[in-house]
Amino acid sequence: MLFSTRLVWHLRARAGETMWNAVKRCVKIAKLSLLWLRRILFAPNHFDVNFFTKLRMNICGGYLADQYVLYDFKHNDRREYLSEFDWYRSRWINEPFDQMYNNKIICSEVLSRYITVPENLLMKNKGKIVSLCSDSADGYRTYGDVIKALSDEGALFMKPIAAGKGKDVFRLEKADGGIVVDGDLLTETEFVSFLESKDAWFLSKAVKQHPFLDEIYDKTTNTMRVITLRDPSTGTYKVFFAVLRIGTHETIPVDNGSRGGLVAMIDLETGELSEARSLHALGASQVHPDSGYQIQGAVVPDWPEVKDEILSLARRFPFAPFTAWDVLLTSQGVCIIEANTSSGVNIIQLWGPQKDNELGDFYRFHKVGHNYAAHDTPLYSRPFLTTNTKYSRNVFAIEHLGVILYGFRDSLQRSYRMAFEEADGGITAVCRNIFRSSMARRFSNGR
Repeated sequence: MLFSTRLVWHLRARAGETMWNAVKRCVKIAKLSLLWLRRILFAPNHFDVNFFTKLRMNICGGYLADQYVLYDFKHNDRREYLSEFDWYRSRWINEPFDQMYNNKIICSEVLSRYITVPENLLMKNKGKIVSLCSDSADGYRTYGDVIKALSDEGALFMKPIAAGKGKDVFRLEKADGGIVVDGDLLTETEFVSFLESKDAWFLSKAVKQHPFLDEIYDKTTNTMRVITLRDPSTGTYKVFFAVLRIGTHETIPVDNGSRGGLVAMIDLETGELSEARSLHALGASQVHPDSGYQIQGAVVPDWPEVKDEILSLARRFPFAPFTAWDVLLTSQGVCIIEANTSSGVNIIQLWGPQKDNELGDFYRFHKVGHNYAAHDTPLYSRPFLTTNTKYSRNVFAIEHLGVILYGFRDSLQRSYRMAFEEADGGITAVCRNIFRSSMARRFSNGR
């Protein structure tokens, strides 16, 4: 009786575990499908790539229309480049600890134990405004408290609790006659209506950037994106890549490259800046288009110390093999604006492909990279080695769209099959272990 009871209990636990794994796999596949529709198929087309070329890029591996131009796929092999699917799957590397990075308030609270971060003051969530200061956390706050905090500080940043790419980030400033939101003057009544229309945001103090960054462009906060990763071969943390993101008049108040800002690569040894490039335009600029500052050849102040401090911080989070740090350099040192569980591959591959280089190897080591294993690579993300020239471009696009739809079905079937194979193997192991322990106990009692 005891044997059968234990068997049933173990089988139920194992079945629940494997079904939950199957559900998680299906959810990930559904997210990839949604990603393809929302962020790839309907992504902005800044270079006016024709429809059929765009569709072919979207279908053949999950590339954006912009990437066709930025990576010069007319002359370069797209199979050498990481795609949007690779970027999205890289979010899974830090699971289950990625949730800390995704919630900007929690992330800030954790980071504040080790390094300087902007102070957060107020938060609105589910229609309620609360203070984020521990000495005044009781009770709800009003929009009047928001205006008072803005009057006291002079300038604040309004940010979403969970979002990226500079989306819904606003610089708020108190001015005569009202409130300035990203350069637009609003009356206090209009400002309150603006706050009422939005939810899941928080206010943080503005941080004064280093004079070096003001010289480059003083109308935006210009941050460094510094990527750290744990080297798969040695297990040690290293700075893999770093760029300085520089705002322009089109991106005020943020500097994000995804919104048209400039990016200049930082030499990891010397801190010297390369020419500046944009994700929304071809070509490179040696000087800032608005300020005229000479970007190429400039050196980030105290770069060796900055790099060492970021590496020391990365080691504080050994559960996160990959982190993309948004770093603001100040006169007092390093301030971490936020930490991210992944980084867009565009700003990295502007300087060369990565699929067969260090980042691609890192992704494959963590089983999220393109073609990391033949049996577990969704059909819709495999590169197409040849194209049949007898098809017109229209038929070519339709043919590969069918491959994507088939790939979704193929991935779902594979997830269920793997789950049940895992369950079958697990049940066999459970039965064997229970039988062995039962026989050992009986033999011991018999002696």
